[in-house]
Amino acid sequence: MNLIISKYTSLSVIKDSIIIFFIYNNQYNTIFQSNPNKLIIIFLIIYWILLNYILGQYDQLYKSLHKKISSNIFNTSIISLSANIIYLYINLFGEKLDINIFMIFTFINIILKIFFLIILSQTIIDIFTIKNNLRRDWLVISNKKTFDILYMLNRNLKNFYNLKKYNKSDNSIDRNICGLIIEKDFILSDNDITYIKRIKKNNLPILKPLYWCEKYLQSSPSELQENNELHYINDLNSSYDMRRKIKRIGDLSLSFFLLISLLPILLVIIIFLYIFQGPPIFYTQLRNGLNEKTFKIIKFRTMKNDAEINGPQWSRKNDERITFCGKLLRKFRLDELPQLLNVINGEMSLIGPRPERPEFDINLNQKIKNYSYRYLTKPGLSGWAQVNYRYSNNINESQNKYSYDLFYIKNQSLLIDFIILFKTIKIIFKAKG
Repeated sequence: MNLIISKYTSLSVIKDSIIIFFIYNNQYNTIFQSNPNKLIIIFLIIYWILLNYILGQYDQLYKSLHKKISSNIFNTSIISLSANIIYLYINLFGEKLDINIFMIFTFINIILKIFFLIILSQTIIDIFTIKNNLRRDWLVISNKKTFDILYMLNRNLKNFYNLKKYNKSDNSIDRNICGLIIEKDFILSDNDITYIKRIKKNNLPILKPLYWCEKYLQSSPSELQENNELHYINDLNSSYDMRRKIKRIGDLSLSFFLLISLLPILLVIIIFLYIFQGPPIFYTQLRNGLNEKTFKIIKFRTMKNDAEINGPQWSRKNDERITFCGKLLRKFRLDELPQLLNVINGEMSLIGPRPERPEFDINLNQKIKNYSYRYLTKPGLSGWAQVNYRYSNNINESQNKYSYDLFYIKNQSLLIDFIILFKTIKIIFKAKG
């Protein structure tokens, strides 16, 4: 499996955890005159990491070191202040302490220590990481179709990597590139082979297009798959059974917890929709699930009652069929909450490829190679495609999006499920819809 969590993110998380634990553990008794409470410190570390992740502190794809450092300072200021207020409140709750100038000075000192140590250490990591990432040029030796696939998926990352088509007349291009992407069946001349050998002598990576997509874009375009490669995906191996059972237990536990804890919000949404939009409140629709078995998905209604008077059609940007209330719900993905009932019923999972409508699937199956492999796993409330790619409303966009679904199907594990869960939370907090 490709690394979903980069070395950059892992190093940043470990570094932050050590700094926070070390400072609080050593300064705790200075303020509260008691032994450090390890549970409170662990809670603050988790809070710090989650908020950092949501605000993008652990994102590596920055083209400018200046922008990354500015982002670090802004994010760390917000998180450091809020984390320390929580820290102080938890410790003062139930404690009868005389707050004096010395205590306030010590507390401010702790905040400043954490702030400057985090900023300094993150800047050092960024200097080395982003400096290496400044060389983002990849030379591509392939046919036009393969290059277009790579280009479209790379564009989803706002063109973080610079893809350059191989040009036989340019003999100096290998001095500026960080690697070579070469199609397996591309016909090479003797001069081409000599050129590739020169690149290899410079110890630059030479990758097949599919492997490059999976390693750097974390997607797996179906058009680049070899004919029998997908027969060996993880869904079919012996470890899948145990993982499926563990995932089902997690689905049930978390779904019941969310339904109970979010019940007040659900009731407010129902009242809100009833007053400002009118009945029906809920909307059901046929979707394809595991092994192409159809089921009825349930959502809060976000479109006008006559939205599909002309037949099924994709949603589009500024879709006039979406109501005002629907726009608000979609922005925070609140319209999907009733699907927790589908999860409890076993028709869906919390994490997996989004289920598509049978009317659309017929067309997608004909146009997208190996599309039927998405039925090998249970559909989900959120998936790898949803947290990595924008909403699709045509065949080409669906094909690009499916490359993320296929990457998930080939690499699915409890780890990637947790990552998708946190990425979904991040999207909800940022109201990306």
